[in-house]
Amino acid sequence: MSTSHLFLSDNIYFTIDEFSDRKYWFVRTNSGEYYTEYFNEGFIAVGLNEFKDTEFITKAESDPSYKRALYEKIKAMLTDGTDKIIKPGLIINQLKRFMIEMSIGDIVLIPSENSQYISFGEITSDVEVIDESLIDDDACSYTKRRKVRWIKTIKKENLDPYLFKAIYSHHMITDVTEASHFINRSLSNLYVKNNKAYITFNVRTTNAIHAQDLKPLLYGFSDIAEQADFPADIIKDLKGMELKINVQSPGPIEYICSYSGLGIILFILFLVQCYRSTERAMKQGGEVDISIGLKGLSLKQKFNPPSNISYDELEKKIKEDPKALDILKEIANAINTLEVQTPTEKRD
Repeated sequence: MSTSHLFLSDNIYFTIDEFSDRKYWFVRTNSGEYYTEYFNEGFIAVGLNEFKDTEFITKAESDPSYKRALYEKIKAMLTDGTDKIIKPGLIINQLKRFMIEMSIGDIVLIPSENSQYISFGEITSDVEVIDESLIDDDACSYTKRRKVRWIKTIKKENLDPYLFKAIYSHHMITDVTEASHFINRSLSNLYVKNNKAYITFNVRTTNAIHAQDLKPLLYGFSDIAEQADFPADIIKDLKGMELKINVQSPGPIEYICSYSGLGIILFILFLVQCYRSTERAMKQGGEVDISIGLKGLSLKQKFNPPSNISYDELEKKIKEDPKALDILKEIANAINTLEVQTPTEKRD
């Protein structure tokens, strides 16, 4: 997980996260008991301290004799003389996930008590086995550990609604890679992955959402491009964007587009934010004189101005078209009405 800067001018830029293909894991914290320690000390862990040999677990994957020996050892170790149902196969799978399948760079989620908070982190080490004698009596007793760099923590009530299924798994370790899209947009409002750009606007109002308030955020960017007579390939990029929305309130509105589409959206969004700043200042009795003067677009040579037209020229097209300016104002008003957190604002 890395970041780059997309510059609109010498002093104006957007920070863009870059995500690669990786796996995603949900790791339980013993009903929240180990959450604080995992978070503060920067690690995750798994139990069954008797099993420390990664090579043995690996061989059990392909050699039936090793698998049977591991199965019987786990069964004998966990049998307590009661009728309690033992599932060695499930335990083997948990060990395999932690010791073999997890990799440096994977993303891990851990829950606090009652899942009131979910912390997201990136695995930064292979399996490390620590000496049991070095563990304090009141600390996590698991000796098999992986270091984690924690990235962010989200309150349960602010969690992407599509992640609830993932965090309610009862297994110690769950592969939640199928939910990677929703985890990524929880980590970043603005990122690129596999030659696509992902831009999320988070609607935060708890009031009922009316279609007329939502429309400018769904169609406003392409409407401005058409009204201001942007080059055909820019209009095509904007009209070809994939759009994902959660009709509940609050909820995300997500654009998925090409690199060039990303540049245009951020360019228009910057003009929208300038207008919003002007409106706020005027309401407070102040005065604002904004001169944007864009000088092009660059991101470590990844982004190039589309259609050989500068962003100064595109800005001029918008300013000289009253209807395009009206659409820009409608986007700004929609952001205010729906209490939208834009990709340029810090996430809660």
